Amino acid sequence: MLSKVVFCGASKLAILPTPSSVIPNKGFELTHVTSLLLVDISAMPGIISSGQVTISATGKILGVCLIFSKSVSFIYDASDLSMVCVENSWCQQQYLADNKDDNVPVAPPTDLTTLEHLHEPAIVFCLQRRYELNQIYTYTGKILIALNPFRSLDDIYTEETMRMYWNGGMGCRSAVNVGKQQQKMTSASGRPPPHVYAIAEDAYNSMMVSLENSAAPSRGMKTPIPENQSLLVSGESGAGKTVTTKIVLRYLATISAEKHKTKDATVVAGTATIESQILGWNPVLESFGNARTVRNDNSSRFGKFMEMQFDKSGILVSASLETYLLEKVRLITQAPGERNYHIFYEILSGLPKHERQQFNLLNKSPPDFRMTASSGTFDRRDGVEDRTTFQKLRKSLDTVGFTKEDQSDLFHVVCALLHMSNVTFVELSADGSVVDQANPSLRIAISLLG
Repeated sequence: MLSKVVFCGASKLAILPTPSSVIPNKGFELTHVTSLLLVDISAMPGIISSGQVTISATGKILGVCLIFSKSVSFIYDASDLSMVCVENSWCQQQYLADNKDDNVPVAPPTDLTTLEHLHEPAIVFCLQRRYELNQIYTYTGKILIALNPFRSLDDIYTEETMRMYWNGGMGCRSAVNVGKQQQKMTSASGRPPPHVYAIAEDAYNSMMVSLENSAAPSRGMKTPIPENQSLLVSGESGAGKTVTTKIVLRYLATISAEKHKTKDATVVAGTATIESQILGWNPVLESFGNARTVRNDNSSRFGKFMEMQFDKSGILVSASLETYLLEKVRLITQAPGERNYHIFYEILSGLPKHERQQFNLLNKSPPDFRMTASSGTFDRRDGVEDRTTFQKLRKSLDTVGFTKEDQSDLFHVVCALLHMSNVTFVELSADGSVVDQANPSLRIAISLLG
């Protein structure tokens, strides 16, 4: 017998016969049954240990509850409205809306913890509906879920939007008048709308409260130690970790810059502020540590831990960065459809003629070097031009403090690696070989390395 399954809670499953069936000895026909998956009960011997038919006082069948003696996994189609728990009030409202003539969608909850029954089908369905409404952020308690929109959404990362999240959604943080932007954004739950800015603001505000408490302890109490705050950005490849990290850094740097304004800090013309230096590291890290993969055109091939130091007034004073687990094997081989690190393609595309001549790269392109040609993939699918990112790299190197001499040394090493990838070997015996001295790439590589 085939039955249809509906999730009704985290600890039990309701198994309902098909809508055309009649419960024996009850005489009631089931209609409008919300279903999850067809399950062959006969193929599950020893799993179902008992069962019970539940009927309301009016004679309406509420379900047939079966008790499972083993854990059972089901596959579901999250694109179908009937694939979610009908016990969630939002799902019930959505079902009614979908069956109305105007078909006005019901706004999904902004926090998944408000769902009465929190399980995978309900979570996936809620996230899908929010994604369809261009709402890529959703709370799960203190956690923020971000869905990669795979397109530009610059309008939700404007400075105006950023200011609205300051002070926990109360608007202006500093003495700078922002007019209409100084408005309360908190919802009935007391939280601003889901956004990565909200998480960054929460961490910054918690840090400031801790600093204030340590500066002015209560009478008779020991001076509390300020509590550090941590933000963990996690996800699979292509989920948007790199972009999210940049957004968080920009938010915190902007707050610090506003604090500088209120203290009338003097910035010497032509010098970079600590905020601009920290943000300037992003293009450098991406050029030397990111690459195109099958799933992501700007995938970070390393892990990074960044620590930002703030003074008691909330101004950014320093930052440190640690990198780890760099994918070194990518230098010598790449899978089909992938590229080596961006820097090699950027140099070949963006260097001016006089520098190309200096590095022996005249009339050279990625197919001319083994380390950039092994996969047969030379471009990016996201529309980003290597020439453009190289110009951003050079500007960032200036911002973070690389001298012209430092930059020249850096490019010498990168170009030497390109030429070294074309070095060949001469076989001497079955188990021996030597470097081919006649290969011009060897001489060029040695010259560039000094």
